Amino acid sequence: MNTGQFLERIYRLMNLNQAAQKRPRQYGSNVTLYAAEVHMLEIIGDRPGIMSTELAARLAISKGAVSQTLKKLAEKSLVRKSAAADGRAAALFLTEEGEKVWQAHQALHEPMLRELQQLTAQLTPEAAQALERLGEVLEAHLTQITQED
Repeated sequence: MNTGQFLERIYRLMNLNQAAQKRPRQYGSNVTLYAAEVHMLEIIGDRPGIMSTELAARLAISKGAVSQTLKKLAEKSLVRKSAAADGRAAALFLTEEGEKVWQAHQALHEPMLRELQQLTAQLTPEAAQALERLGEVLEAHLTQITQED
């Protein structure tokens, strides 16, 4: 695959991701969620007690966007806040219903993750490093574009 074909694939993936982000779904619950909401639940489920600042950094979104989405998730009884040890910030946790959604979302991705793990296990250390670097270059470029005035 040449660089042009690779970039076409990246653009297709980005467009498919944008379309998926706009399509609400239910994940093992009768609560309808958008992809941004369920991916926030995924990170909270993977890192119980995470702070909203770290959540924003991991998702590459603003603290305001995190706050708005957390409010929606709390209204849907999927997330709860608990006073952090430092007393300044709130630690984030999934509720029992949030855990159900998180587990259903994990099960949905399980086949894809299994296949990706099998493929990456076949990579040489050099190829794995090149793939990681490729991701870094793309992330840096997209970050630069989103921060331009």
